[in-house]
Amino acid sequence: MGKPFLSELRQLEVTYNTALSLDVTPLKSAISESLRYPLIAIGSGGSLSAAKFVCHLHQLASGQLARPATPMEVVSMLEETGSRRSIINSAVICLTAGGANTDIRRAWKFLIDAEPRHLTALCARTNSPLAQVGEKYSYTRIFDFDLPSKKDGFLATNSLLAFLVIICRVFSPFIDIKPSLPPSIWHFLPNSNGMNDALEDLRKSCYHTLERDYLTVLYSEGLAAAACDFESKFTEAALSAIQMSDFRNFAHGRHHWLAKHENKSGVIAFTTDRDYAIAKKTISTIPANVPSVIFRFPGNTVTGVIGAVLTGFLLTKIAGEIRGIDPGKPGVPEFGRRLYHLGFGARKKTSSGDKASLRRKSYVCSASTHLLHEAHNAFCHSLNTATFTGLVLDYDGTLCGPENRFDALDSNIVQEIVRLLQAGVPLGIATGRGKSVRKSLQEALPMALWNQITVGYYNGAECGSLSNNNAPDGAPYPCKELDNIAKALCTDESIRSISNVTVRNSQISIEPINTSYIDFLWGLVGSHLSRNPCIRMLQSSHSIDILAPGVTKRNVITIMKSSCNFGQTPEILCIGDQGCWPGNDTDLLSERYSLSVDNVSPDLSTCWNLAPPGFRGQQATLHYLKLMVASQGVFRFNIE
Repeated sequence: MGKPFLSELRQLEVTYNTALSLDVTPLKSAISESLRYPLIAIGSGGSLSAAKFVCHLHQLASGQLARPATPMEVVSMLEETGSRRSIINSAVICLTAGGANTDIRRAWKFLIDAEPRHLTALCARTNSPLAQVGEKYSYTRIFDFDLPSKKDGFLATNSLLAFLVIICRVFSPFIDIKPSLPPSIWHFLPNSNGMNDALEDLRKSCYHTLERDYLTVLYSEGLAAAACDFESKFTEAALSAIQMSDFRNFAHGRHHWLAKHENKSGVIAFTTDRDYAIAKKTISTIPANVPSVIFRFPGNTVTGVIGAVLTGFLLTKIAGEIRGIDPGKPGVPEFGRRLYHLGFGARKKTSSGDKASLRRKSYVCSASTHLLHEAHNAFCHSLNTATFTGLVLDYDGTLCGPENRFDALDSNIVQEIVRLLQAGVPLGIATGRGKSVRKSLQEALPMALWNQITVGYYNGAECGSLSNNNAPDGAPYPCKELDNIAKALCTDESIRSISNVTVRNSQISIEPINTSYIDFLWGLVGSHLSRNPCIRMLQSSHSIDILAPGVTKRNVITIMKSSCNFGQTPEILCIGDQGCWPGNDTDLLSERYSLSVDNVSPDLSTCWNLAPPGFRGQQATLHYLKLMVASQGVFRFNIE
């Protein structure tokens, strides 16, 4: 099993160039949307080193905490109510070289079921088993690619380098440090003229240190990912026993190992410019017969990690020469193969739709389990027995996802909407946008059906038939109630520097240039509204909307009920994605009959999410539409 380690090192330059040339736009979009939340990055072996790097950059970019985890750690967390909630309210990224190992595939399935705010996978293999599972769920994001070096040997090398470069590229727009990636990989190493020269220099400076059976690896916080990878490689290839520590934690007792085993121990230190002084002082205190070496990586910690990981690769090669072990193919014992395929034992995975809907409600409501069950059963019974005379749908996040909100509507959703319209069911669309939604709907739906559709533009500020090409009025002139607020927002440099402000008659939209700013913006914008209690401020997945008095998505419902031709009491079913305040579907999903395709409200009588586990956004909407049985202008909702 494996490849000669030297052959893998010789592929690094090609891998580096490949990683530089990949189109990372889809991954950059996924990362941008994740910056609003804490992050959990998951990996095993060498991928855990990349997970630590992702966490470091996420904290730099977002100001949110991030933590690395192994697949078993995250699955164990999902079994505990408190830690499960922390995952649900976080973004998650899984890093895997091949997407095929048992642990990452199992964790991926558990995470899909758990429905964190964002779920992304980075995989150095296309059409992997992990991707095949993820493609069944529209809310997951998978960025995969193939490398010329193909599969790694026993240790993660080319896949890890590719991950580090890609991660560096996608986070670069969002961090104050602007890392510059050099034209050649070996430029990451100070005074290096290529791999062979670097190996020769390291043999001279590190040979006596690498001979030792026990190595203490000290590191600057920004280089923790490199230290993690060094430990991983030396342990997995059985080159030396490793203990890791930052420079100061080493002083709290870990130094005592050297006092008892100084003849068998060596020290390797990875340091940034910032910590170089403390690194030198630390090394100077170590007993003289403990060989030690300091590797200093100048500049920023982002590119420093790549340089430190490369150095670790070369030190692994040299240590293998000393031990007579090829790190790329050290030989795997039979018990090791059995261990690899054990998995992490039986785990209870919640999979039924009923339990998923109860779980979602429990995250926002402190009601007892008994009360949740009673409310759920009552809601489902009411929904199943009602006859609906109209359907109102939110647009962004419900009929389309954030990644395709300006693209054509999904053909499967269009097919179901046309089916309902042809059966005579009136349709309402409630959206925070304007003409762009009208044009998308007109392009997707037959003209003969347009008069059956009422569109509420700008969160219900202006309502009209889809056939009315003069609607909406998008003139950039605020009404008198919003005039002073519009002036204040448009002249507030703190707001303008991180967002785009769009003013219309009855709505002002503030869209951050980076989604991680949206909560910060909420406070900035809110300070201008504190003396205007009649003005409401709501939030969508991509913007903050300020609404004039009387503006609500429920205006669409009012119009549809007033035009209902049925003798019976008109019942309207509403579907949206942001049902919990301050979500911009809060009003819409406070109706008696309302379903969410994402966030639910704490109200037990309405706004439930009955979609199957892992279904979110337009995929959940499609599921709901398929459950509607329509005839003669009405429909029933047939819960499976």
